[in-house]
Amino acid sequence: MNKKYIDLFHLICQSSEALAEQALDENTKKNDEAGIRAATIMHDDFMRLSDLFANPDFSSDSLTRADYAKLMVGTYFAVTQINSRIERDKKALNGYQIDVLPKLDQLINFDDKDEEGLKKLASQLFAIEEKSDT
Repeated sequence: MNKKYIDLFHLICQSSEALAEQALDENTKKNDEAGIRAATIMHDDFMRLSDLFANPDFSSDSLTRADYAKLMVGTYFAVTQINSRIERDKKALNGYQIDVLPKLDQLINFDDKDEEGLKKLASQLFAIEEKSDT
């Protein structure tokens, strides 16, 4: 296995190990014994694999079919997390481009001498519209 894949799999293992720690914390708060056991096993598995990939003498011959399956699961976790961040960032970018920047442009280009009008416009542009119950 070349260094590129060793490094990628090492990152995947570290990410999955951290995800397992989060799951362990959540399951501990819920007192979910089955969840705690599953998260502990996941954490230990990915920690073991991470240690393997970190070893300078690593050989892919030491990996089993089960290890490859765990790497596949970890990769799915990583892809899901990355896609989630991308979607969140796309929404933020869209909001900035479509909403925030045009409003700031309006304020910047507003009549320089009318400070009260500027304050009123800013209040209108950035007002929080509350939904009426009626």
